[in-house]
Amino acid sequence: MRKFLITISLLLGTVSSVLVAQPGYQGKKNLVKYSGLISPAWSNATYGAPAQLLNFNLSHNLSISRVLSRRTMLGIKGSYARTSVPYSLTYQGKDLYSGEVSPIKAYSYSVGLEYYIFKKKPGNLAPLGGYVMTECNVMWVALYDSKYNQSLGGFNKINAGLWLGQQKIYFNKLVLDVAVGTQLVFISPDAISVFSDTYDATLKENTETRIFKRNLFNLKIGVGYLF
Repeated sequence: MRKFLITISLLLGTVSSVLVAQPGYQGKKNLVKYSGLISPAWSNATYGAPAQLLNFNLSHNLSISRVLSRRTMLGIKGSYARTSVPYSLTYQGKDLYSGEVSPIKAYSYSVGLEYYIFKKKPGNLAPLGGYVMTECNVMWVALYDSKYNQSLGGFNKINAGLWLGQQKIYFNKLVLDVAVGTQLVFISPDAISVFSDTYDATLKENTETRIFKRNLFNLKIGVGYLF
C-alpha cells in the first residue's frame, strides 16, 4: 500500500510538472480575436463626417494567434479600413470637389504578422497579462471617386507597428485586449499605379499624408476566444 501511494504521488507530481511547463493558459494555446482600432482624424474629415475637432477613424482587425512559450505568442491578421481624401480640382473656374466631405475615398486591405512578448512578472502567462507587440503588414490601398463613379487605382504599402497592451481572461475562454500603439507607413515614390489624366499629383500626396496620419496613433479594443 505504501509503495502504491508513493507511486501515485510521483505520477501526479510528474503530470503537474509537465502541465506547468507547457505554454498556454490552462493548456489553451490558440486565440481568435476581433479588434477595433480607433485613431484621431486630427481635425480632418473622416469617411462620412466633415472636418471637426473630435473626429475619429475606425479600422477592423481579425486575427488568429498561437502561444509559443510562456511569454511569447505569434499571430496572423487581416485588416480593413476606409477614409476620405481631401482633394480640390478646378475646371473652368469651378471646384469639381467642393463640399464638407471629399468624394475621393481610400479603402485599405492588409495582411500581417504579430509577435507578442508578455512581461516577465507574477501572474503573466501568455496570452494573459501585459505585453509588447510588434507587427509588420503589407497593405493595398484602393482609391475611388464616388462622385464620378470611377476607380483611381491604388498603391501598395508596408507598415511596421509597436503596441503596448494588456489582455485579461474571463470565464477561462473570453479575452479582453486593450492597447495603444503606432504604425509607421512606408510608401515608395512611385506607389500610385493608375491615374486618370484628370487627376494631378496633389491627390497622390494627399493620400499618402492621410494614410500616414491615420496610422500614427491608435487605441485598440479587442474581444477574443481562447481554445
